Amino acid sequence: MLEIDCIGLCCPEPIMIAHKAVRSFDVGQHIKVLATDPLACEDFKSFCKSMGHEFIGASKNGEVFEIIIKKVR
Repeated sequence: MLEIDCIGLCCPEPIMIAHKAVRSFDVGQHIKVLATDPLACEDFKSFCKSMGHEFIGASKNGEVFEIIIKKVR
């Protein structure tokens, strides 16, 4: 699983970085995004819905969100 560090970045940067990374993935691969933007979870849910990927889940460790998405198509 690839991990992308977006700590300290605000929308739309984490989405743009993840979008670029996901394009190079094979279907079924997972990506973990580390982000501190308080809206990151909702942003990634919307991103997954609009791009046809699966939002696996998110957890918070201190100020850092760990967001997991799966490339579906």
